[in-house]
Amino acid sequence: MSLDSRGSIPISDSPAVLYGQAMNAKLEETVSSPAVDHETPAQAVRTVRYPSIDFPVPPAIELVIPESWRPIGAAVLNEMRTRPDIAVAGPDAVDGVRPNLMAKVSRVPVDGNVATFTPTDLLEALFAQQRAEEGAEEFDHRIHDAESDAQPYGVTRYIEHLGEVDVQRLTCAVIMATGPIVHLVIVQAAVGLTDHVGRSAIEAA
Repeated sequence: MSLDSRGSIPISDSPAVLYGQAMNAKLEETVSSPAVDHETPAQAVRTVRYPSIDFPVPPAIELVIPESWRPIGAAVLNEMRTRPDIAVAGPDAVDGVRPNLMAKVSRVPVDGNVATFTPTDLLEALFAQQRAEEGAEEFDHRIHDAESDAQPYGVTRYIEHLGEVDVQRLTCAVIMATGPIVHLVIVQAAVGLTDHVGRSAIEAA
């Protein structure tokens, strides 16, 4: 480092100037370098919907009933122990029982491959539980296995003694599988023992 005529360090060689020049060079290098994108790269997306093939809705329920029968209101449905999705009742009580029909759809948990699912086993277990809970002595049931495109179903009939009133109860359970999703449709009916008209309407529904 040389001294000027006054014995001082030239301004161009002073530490401050040298540091400034070095910083300017570094700044120019940074500005001239390609810009670095610090944003997250865009990712491919897909849309998943319900209902869809992957996530099917519960099966629809349709009851064909006589013109004189009427739907049971939602307020009453909410107070029922079974919480049915749809319920109807006939206009007149016979043997102390007003004929009624109700249905409920529930999703069945299935472990493993749905191909190993056995509808008959489910229906047998369902009817065994129903028989134990109701304590019915006269209990009869039959199960129809799936054939071709038909849905497997089972039917039970039993008599319940409610004091001086005897009620004939019928249950129809249908297994409906859509891909890996399995739904159980349970239709239950109650009718007086001698109410043949009400029973005919229920069986036709």
